[in-house]
Amino acid sequence: MILGKFIIVNADDFGLSRGVTKGILQAHINGLVTSTTVMMNQFYTEEALREIEYFPELSVGVHLVVNKGIPVSSINLVKSLVDESGYFLKDTFDVRHLLISEELFTEFCAQIDKFIKITKKKPSHIDCHHWSILYPDFFRTYLKVAQKYNIPARNPLFNFKHNSEIVPLLLGPFHQLISDEYVFSIKRKLSNSKVPHPDYFVASFYDSNVSINYLRNIFMNIKEGVTEIMTHPGYVDDTLNSSYVNQREYELEILTSPILKKVIEDNKIQLVNYNYLVSQKLEV
Repeated sequence: MILGKFIIVNADDFGLSRGVTKGILQAHINGLVTSTTVMMNQFYTEEALREIEYFPELSVGVHLVVNKGIPVSSINLVKSLVDESGYFLKDTFDVRHLLISEELFTEFCAQIDKFIKITKKKPSHIDCHHWSILYPDFFRTYLKVAQKYNIPARNPLFNFKHNSEIVPLLLGPFHQLISDEYVFSIKRKLSNSKVPHPDYFVASFYDSNVSINYLRNIFMNIKEGVTEIMTHPGYVDDTLNSSYVNQREYELEILTSPILKKVIEDNKIQLVNYNYLVSQKLEV
């Protein structure tokens, strides 16, 4: 672990809608966002990726999707992941035992390959939409993908006990998997994989916890090492199809607040992105 306090502020859902893309870029230009992850199977994906060349300090990864929209792969290659209409199965927890890991690997790789084809470079890192990777078989596939492309991955473990009230909202039915034994198992898999990842992860800046005071408290109690903070800023417009709506504009307002910039400065925290993680070759 490197000495010092470093924060990656990652904005999930780049490309989900025009308003979300615009909001994320505003949170980067005028605020704290240093990194984002793009959903590769959305209508506005390519439009969003055309924007990133103008923002070289923004690291851009892939927000792997397995429960929204249609696959990037040919449906014939990922039959266990889709319904009769060719759309991803939404309730991945309920059907987790039926999904074939090899097909999940095929689809995840297709999403990364599409990113590479459009941008002419590898993504800075990977994470996953709606926590599907918390299922152990999916998590092994997730790490396998990171190893194949030699890129970092989000460490999805956060303080589940301390954030027990919001865990069911964040994780949905996947919260049923959480136990001390489960956390130990995931930590071991992550460490053994040698995939670069942040030391810590904060997922609780979400929904009712979205406030300046909540984020200030996170910054004031940050640990030595690299911490990733998950965010979802954006503008709400008629292109947004999401269960998380109005909070996105509030997140954007908070993430561009000069108050928080001062808190970061006073606490000697450095804002970095996932490219920094690669340069330091950090591992837990």
